Amino acid sequence: MWIARAAVMAGALSALPVSAQFFQQMFTQGNAFQSHEQEAHSVGDASWFHERVRQARCTEHLCSDTLACVSEPNECPCPFAEQTRCVLGDGYVCTQTADCAVVENLYRHP
Repeated sequence: MWIARAAVMAGALSALPVSAQFFQQMFTQGNAFQSHEQEAHSVGDASWFHERVRQARCTEHLCSDTLACVSEPNECPCPFAEQTRCVLGDGYVCTQTADCAVVENLYRHP
């Protein structure tokens, strides 16, 4: 049993340098997730977003926050998979909470 634990510990410890390299690479100029097709744009420069809207091929409704093409505005998805879409009046808000009741209560009683 202790041999199995030792093997697991050795495996975990040997992965530490790889993990450190991954995070170092991720937070420096060599971003592993950055596409070569993405051009640099300065923060607050709306021209980058406007160009994406102009390039979008959507014949129905283009969601403003995700640029998803949907049939109706109430079908717009949240930007991140872990978010919950809570309907508030005629609109919606995406939140990290799993229960929209808290959000709805805050909306009704600020």
